[in-house]
Amino acid sequence: MKHAWKKLRWFLLTFIVYFIFGMLITSIKSDFIWGLYAIGLFIGFPIYLFWIILSEIKYQIKNKKASSTSITEKKASNDEIPLDSINSNKAVVKPINNNNLASTAVNPTLTEQQNKVQENSAPENTLENLGIKVSPTPIGDTTKNKSGQNIIIHHLRRKLYNFVVVDTETTGLDKNAKIIQLSAIRYEHDKPVETFNEYINPETLPLPEKITTITGIDNQMLQHAPKFKEMSNKFMEFVGTLPWIGHNINSFDIPRLVNNGLPLNEVSTIDTLNLARKKLHMSHYGLEDLKHYYGIQNKSHNSLEDCKTNAIVYQHLRDDILTPVTPDYSNIKQSLAGLSFAISGSFAGYSRKDVEELVKSHGGSIKSTVTHDTDYLVDGKQISDSLTDGIHSSKELKARDYGTNILSLSELYSLIKGE
Repeated sequence: MKHAWKKLRWFLLTFIVYFIFGMLITSIKSDFIWGLYAIGLFIGFPIYLFWIILSEIKYQIKNKKASSTSITEKKASNDEIPLDSINSNKAVVKPINNNNLASTAVNPTLTEQQNKVQENSAPENTLENLGIKVSPTPIGDTTKNKSGQNIIIHHLRRKLYNFVVVDTETTGLDKNAKIIQLSAIRYEHDKPVETFNEYINPETLPLPEKITTITGIDNQMLQHAPKFKEMSNKFMEFVGTLPWIGHNINSFDIPRLVNNGLPLNEVSTIDTLNLARKKLHMSHYGLEDLKHYYGIQNKSHNSLEDCKTNAIVYQHLRDDILTPVTPDYSNIKQSLAGLSFAISGSFAGYSRKDVEELVKSHGGSIKSTVTHDTDYLVDGKQISDSLTDGIHSSKELKARDYGTNILSLSELYSLIKGE
């Protein structure tokens, strides 16, 4: 019922405004106006409410089916491993044991029919047989590769079990941003088998301070890294003819890869951002939001780590596992119980939600701002352009006024360990 509350709020707000409007027109003696008002009140609003009820019923039925499927598959799964088991720091084709990507992923066993579908997914087969919708629409200003050819993106609508997850880190969000990290994980029969991970010298050093703060990637890491043109062919060999999975990949990653010189003419993709918008009822659909929705324990703002996260998100969405995962903290020492925390600034490799989850998992509570009874402010680096005095955030200034203890992330870890 939680996801339907937003629709109900809009319904009630609209009804109240409509009712007030009716009170204001009581002095108007016009059968036409009152007729329209009656149609809206006695026909329009009941139809609107009926649509909300049907939407909720449909959502609950889908979730009930997905939950029963998830329970059955979890009982049959006995080969799960933690995320860190497929970590890679260089662009080396690295074999991975036949394990799942993380304990939170639920991967169904493939049937012979599913395997045959994947064997027939080579580009020489007709697009019609593959169920592919071809979208030859140019992607903004990055529609041509180095040879001047248009790039065609095929938006796949079928379930994939052989694919490659792709993600990038860049020097910024603009279309001309340089790639500083490129990662991919290849999946065969729904299991990770090889990884690709390369830090890239953007030839525009030094990096913006904001990027280093968010990603943890610094100038020293990139100074002797290969340039994009030196490893682009190696990346293309790695992905081969497999379809790409990515979060906002069509609008962000592919255009910037092409702008950086990737020799790409045609690619088939599934964008998990679009998939999540179609299947879930959330206020935000960022990869970090989906990570916490599904209870995935993983770092952020690193393209290889984001690939791991995105693979799990895709598997859940593909298999209609749509219910959120409630974290279980029963086996975690509640060393922060009774303490309240506020969060400010940015943390390399972690989002604020990650830090909040860390505090909550150990028994602490989160405040949206600093008050007189806030015990600690976990303070990262301030990169906002709208700081209160140009240097400090409002939370930092309040913490100073109230005498609140200020911790770095490493100091928070020490507090959790009781050091």
